[in-house]
Amino acid sequence: MAEYIEQRALEQQEKSVRFMLEVIEKLSLESTKAETARPAQEMADKGRFQTKKNRVKLGLFSLRDLMVIADACAKQDELTDFRQNELIWNAVIRRLLKFGYVTEAMYDIKPEYQISSGFGLFRAILCVDNVVFGPEYMVNSRRKAVPAINVKLPSGDSHCGTGLLVQYSSKSIMQKAILTNRHVLQGNEIVDIIADGFVYVTSDKPRLCDFADLAVIPVEDRDMPISFTLAPKARLLSSVITVGYPLIPTAAEQYALCHKGEINGLIKDIHGQEFLAISNHVSPGNSGGPLLSEEGYCVGVVTQSGVGDFGSGDGTMGTYRSTYHMAISNDTIQRFLESLS
Repeated sequence: MAEYIEQRALEQQEKSVRFMLEVIEKLSLESTKAETARPAQEMADKGRFQTKKNRVKLGLFSLRDLMVIADACAKQDELTDFRQNELIWNAVIRRLLKFGYVTEAMYDIKPEYQISSGFGLFRAILCVDNVVFGPEYMVNSRRKAVPAINVKLPSGDSHCGTGLLVQYSSKSIMQKAILTNRHVLQGNEIVDIIADGFVYVTSDKPRLCDFADLAVIPVEDRDMPISFTLAPKARLLSSVITVGYPLIPTAAEQYALCHKGEINGLIKDIHGQEFLAISNHVSPGNSGGPLLSEEGYCVGVVTQSGVGDFGSGDGTMGTYRSTYHMAISNDTIQRFLESLS
């Protein structure tokens, strides 16, 4: 219940929260930190508060410091509609702490916070926004970068897969492309690539990977949404979100469906290729879709799911059936993208 109230407060005060993030960003930059922090220093510049002033100079800020600084910045910018309270600040700081954008240090019984020097960079690629406003915001803000890929099979039947917008270096030029599974494209004719009303225009023939179930479709780079960045490394039991276009028989049009889950295992097959075993529900149509972290990084690409028979009839446990869902890890994706150059 408390988390729901927090989320509602953030959504209702989105404009104020974004200003608070601007203030935090200024406090993370050497060029603007000293001037931005001045109101907190002035509040603690006498007598026994001298040590407090020194901690502010070192970049340690209490919740009260941040509120005083934000209030002063709002007055300087003449923002009459800026609103802040401890509930919203606590919600913002707690979410930034979870992903290491802010670290905590205890002084007496009250915590003080130090802001990552890379905060501005993370904010520039929307990671901070995704963390603060939550998974729903993250998925909706990236909707245009996860298209449905509609294809025609040799039989004349229609099929759909999913892709994600990435970029890679080709002849020293950054090329935008839709990354998907090879099996979505191989032998099939692309009908269209569309996401949330945005239609992608192909600029070249698809390029198929010869060592993994991956492919890219080069697309024209005009009025593009922001492409996905690959996460450094998948972590066991970390939360992940799938986005894809599975078939919905009674639906009037295509819909992107999202599922939350976690990474259950890092698995290598007999050829040494790494896969991620995931608990997210996926089905035909999800193929080629992204596996996303809560920060909005791409962790992998969905490749297959099914029901397998395991064990042997003469064993003590006999045979049993189990459902599995797999994604291709970023190690393989990165190797494929690098091979394109």
